[in-house]
Amino acid sequence: MTRRALPVALILAAASFDSLARPGFAFYALLAAVPLAAVAALTALGELLDGAERAYDHGCAALQTILWAGAVVLIVAATSARAGVLDGAPAGSFARPALIACLGTLALESLVALVAQARQPVALPESSAPGLPGIGPLISLERAVPKSEIFTS
Repeated sequence: MTRRALPVALILAAASFDSLARPGFAFYALLAAVPLAAVAALTALGELLDGAERAYDHGCAALQTILWAGAVVLIVAATSARAGVLDGAPAGSFARPALIACLGTLALESLVALVAQARQPVALPESSAPGLPGIGPLISLERAVPKSEIFTS
């Protein structure tokens, strides 16, 4: 969870710095987000490749992997378009559209993750005693108190 939240937080910080006319801070936030987003993309790829037991969300895992890979490409593009701001040059013309596209990609990835979470099957606790599934019997005969102990004073 944290592996996916940190790049998103840094991208949002870069967008905030960009709107506040602080291109240097936006550049450094994007630069820090590159390796974190790459780790998130590789984690998503690992979950896709190891997810043989979770066949119900294979499509969602594949889509998440593709979206994270696209986000990494867009983050690198937005970072490289801002590379000149440290020398006083203006940001490239592709800097802001790449950042907006990256935000859109990450929003779509979050939506796919939410759908994948909602599609997970719910595991009910198993009960060895007869009764309703997951609840068990209301009265356990093993724990019944003998009548002699109830009526003693």
